[in-house]
Amino acid sequence: MINKQIILIIFVVFITDIYAQNFDRNRIDVLSYDINLDIRDFKTERISGFTTVKFVLQYEHSDTLSLDFAGLTADSVKRSQHDMVSFKQQGEQLLVFSDFKKTDSITVYYHGKPMQDKAWGGFFFSDSVAFNMGVGMASYPHSYGRVWFPCNDSFTDKATYYFDITVPPNMIAVCSGVLDRVYLPNDKTYHRFIWYMDRQIPTYIANVAVGKYDRLEQTYQGLKRKIPIELYFRTPYAKNIEQSFRNLKTCLGGFEKHYGEYVWQRVGYVGVPFESGAMEHCCNISYPEYAADGEKTHETLMAHELSHHWFGNLVTCKTSQDMWLNEGWASFSEALFTEDAYGVEAYKKYVRDNHLKVLTMTHKQDGGYYAVYGVSPDLTYGSTVYDKGADVAHTLRGYMGDSLFFTSLTSYFRDFAYKSADTYEFRDYLSKVSGLDLTDFFDTWVFTPGFPHFSAKIVSVTKNSNGYKVETEILQSLKARTLYGKKIKADVMFVNNSLQTHIAEITFGGERTLVTSELPFMPTAVFFDPDEKISDAKVDCLKRINKTGTHNFEYVGFKLSLQKYKQDLLCQASQNFIPPRNNDSEIYTLSAEKYWTIQSNSKSYKAQGIFYVSAPEHGFMKTVDELVLFYRPDEDSAWQPCDFTRDKKHNYEAYFIVEKLKCGDYAIGFINVKDE
Repeated sequence: MINKQIILIIFVVFITDIYAQNFDRNRIDVLSYDINLDIRDFKTERISGFTTVKFVLQYEHSDTLSLDFAGLTADSVKRSQHDMVSFKQQGEQLLVFSDFKKTDSITVYYHGKPMQDKAWGGFFFSDSVAFNMGVGMASYPHSYGRVWFPCNDSFTDKATYYFDITVPPNMIAVCSGVLDRVYLPNDKTYHRFIWYMDRQIPTYIANVAVGKYDRLEQTYQGLKRKIPIELYFRTPYAKNIEQSFRNLKTCLGGFEKHYGEYVWQRVGYVGVPFESGAMEHCCNISYPEYAADGEKTHETLMAHELSHHWFGNLVTCKTSQDMWLNEGWASFSEALFTEDAYGVEAYKKYVRDNHLKVLTMTHKQDGGYYAVYGVSPDLTYGSTVYDKGADVAHTLRGYMGDSLFFTSLTSYFRDFAYKSADTYEFRDYLSKVSGLDLTDFFDTWVFTPGFPHFSAKIVSVTKNSNGYKVETEILQSLKARTLYGKKIKADVMFVNNSLQTHIAEITFGGERTLVTSELPFMPTAVFFDPDEKISDAKVDCLKRINKTGTHNFEYVGFKLSLQKYKQDLLCQASQNFIPPRNNDSEIYTLSAEKYWTIQSNSKSYKAQGIFYVSAPEHGFMKTVDELVLFYRPDEDSAWQPCDFTRDKKHNYEAYFIVEKLKCGDYAIGFINVKDE
């Protein structure tokens, strides 16, 4: 117990210290970086050169300047136009000593073999490509410019850039920004490529890539100008890029439509031999060569990185705890691109697929249930930030409605351009421009771990002079949280046997809410959130069925085999990722992981229900032969074993088949064996 306490104290001190370092790092505001590097030594994988850093002190004067600088050796430091000054390398800091003015500059001469992060990112050499990936996922701060130039390695400090890169004569250098000029000496011993980035960006999205690149040039007529597109790939991959990027203009047009003008100098992608993903370097996205395969397989990766030119590059998250503003929204943008390229149903499928991943895998990958805001440094680039962040963005879209949602985002990018924002500023700004108070939404979906779960049932129908007065109970359950959401907005769809429908938008909160609706017909069923706008603790699939045969309810683990029916059916199958209520019993044990709810507008049908069962997914270390399917018509009824047969795939997976399917809840469990 004593040892554990000591370890905990050390950990807390360590975390406190790195956050303090991140704060102290902002004592200067860098105006520009002038990076001059020789990248020709592919044999020993070393670089050399100098970087001039022009900055403004946050105080009137200082006798010590601290810059981030990791893994390389500083040879000398010169201040402005003055003589060389003294310096000291201490860990990942370069301390420079002089009597600095309010606005000043230093030039650092250095050399060495650049380092890589233990998990992801750094500076890499292959036999014919050298490149940086600007994020160190296992390092702190995560911004990883310091491994190839001295800098203020912060998300919030933005500067302009000038790159002067010397490369072997058979190679070219591609950098963030636009190409200014190329020097080709007569002796052909080297080439120099001069690039500049005249917009202010943070260090982690500054980029250089050196290789034997072919270039594909295109233009796109954007909202306000023609936008150059440049794709740099080595010859074996260049033949594939037109096909791999055939929807790039659709992607760019969609993002301009939804998020506003693309403000950067060009759209650029450069191929790199990196097997662990891509990096959103400004105007020069580092794109893994494996994704240039001539297929559409990796289109969403293309879209994810391009969307960062709004989420991250234009408005940058203020701290690593706000990373969902970068990565969660870029992951959501994958779905948005899918909608623009392939339609609404493709968007829904993409969102559903991601949501199922969040409910089944995210807590395992990240080691628990977390809120998307405020994650610890080791989870900055985890599934909670990316995948659950996308879930939250999708849910906010449904809450605000498309018109307010996209116009608010466009205003946000206009007013916060080239700045940084935290989650609270994001919330307050969207609230202000939309006129919607988003406090409760963010409390429910952003600041609280776990998930709410919602369901609806009709409790009474009364005929009146206007039609029918319907009282519906909305029930909120909780998964891995204690906070009940307030001011939840959702659609409920009422339907009758003739498939007349009426959709009502309701607002509710707390564990139970009684909602009154006026309908022109008497409903036989109510479906909560029929368009799947809310990413709660379940996966839904709503289908209109107008023929016999087997109908697969995707992502729900359920199939309906319709044998007879009198009229078309609306059927909704839900897989609920919470324990069922009212399941306490000494006789049986039900799964605490999930159960199904099957709803339909009519009982005039004959159908077989087919439930896919994986014993481990339901929380049981038992074979499927030991498990039983239970049924109840509603939550106020007792659970009972139901008649079923098994179609076993192997010992832990099977299809449980119910010959006479009825609406209600279905759960996997087993009969408790009493000790003799």
